[in-house]
Amino acid sequence: MFAWSRLELPLPFACLVEAIRDGPGSWVPELREEPAGRLLSTVMVGSGLQRNVVVSLGRLEAGDGWLIQPICLRAAEMDVLFPVFAGELQAARLPDAWTELALVGSYEPPLGPVGELVDRVVMHRLARHALAGFLARTGERVGPAVRTQAAALP
Repeated sequence: MFAWSRLELPLPFACLVEAIRDGPGSWVPELREEPAGRLLSTVMVGSGLQRNVVVSLGRLEAGDGWLIQPICLRAAEMDVLFPVFAGELQAARLPDAWTELALVGSYEPPLGPVGELVDRVVMHRLARHALAGFLARTGERVGPAVRTQAAALP
């Protein structure tokens, strides 16, 4: 199932790129690293419900006015009962020193045909809500880093 969320940030694109390039600690919400090296975060699922997820990142690509960071979010426990999101964190330069930030990708509902039915009825809305929340918290996390970098510019 295709899922996406986007937001616009009042932040210069070049500063956002630097914050993302600094590594996941500067932009992944509530990032924790286990001793074995696994990266964990938290995704809000509905009102007050949260799920620990394993965060996997691909190779960052960036060009003139665009950035793509492949990302996969998988439940840290009982992962066969929860969908896996595979997609990209995308950023694009907008006019007036604004930046668009988006999570775009897809997920496969768990539990086969039963999971697909539940997804159509309820889960797709929850998945979009979870992505929107993750993206909003990413924007909040990047904001202070970007403002610090912008203040340091000549």
